[in-house]
Amino acid sequence: MVVCLMMLIRTFNGQSHYKALKKNITFIVEFLQRQGNKLLKIAIDMNNLQIEINNETTDRIDDLSYESVSPKYRSVQTTSAAIAYALLSACALFLLLTDNLWLCIIAETVIVVSFFINLLVLRKAYQFKGYALREHDITYRSGVIFPKITTVPFTKIQQVSISQNPISKYFGLCAIDVVNGAQSLSSLVIQGLTKEKAEKIKNVITQRLNNDND
Repeated sequence: MVVCLMMLIRTFNGQSHYKALKKNITFIVEFLQRQGNKLLKIAIDMNNLQIEINNETTDRIDDLSYESVSPKYRSVQTTSAAIAYALLSACALFLLLTDNLWLCIIAETVIVVSFFINLLVLRKAYQFKGYALREHDITYRSGVIFPKITTVPFTKIQQVSISQNPISKYFGLCAIDVVNGAQSLSSLVIQGLTKEKAEKIKNVITQRLNNDND
């Protein structure tokens, strides 16, 4: 801006022709227009409103409205835990080969108590688990003892895909795998989604990636 004004002053001091003055004024106007467009673009890029998944919009991560995963995911968690502890219980039965009945009873008791404690923890984990989409990023919240909130900008996403394991497939649920190229190809996994919801989230992220590439 200062450079443009100096050019205009030199034009007056030198008693330049009218065309030169007109040229300098045109240059100043164009320069101001370019600066205004840059400021407008910066203001637009700073906007990062939450995408209306639940018909609510917020700006800050702390105030995001997280959408819960499917209630069927609790059944997936319970079934997975039951299978894991059943295998542990079966392994504990091998203690009978040592002719130590009490050791086997203690091991089985610890496994059963741990199973029910794990169910309580999983219930709390389900209530805390959630995700939110904004214009420029996706946020995922998980954990109970050590709560964790992860936000991945769309510009850092390398790949997004939908996956299933045998248990989640039985209950009709999927998971979204988001590969974050900014952290050595680390993956953000959102489990407990219906197939329709997973496809919708994938489409939203894909569209944002295409828009950023354009």
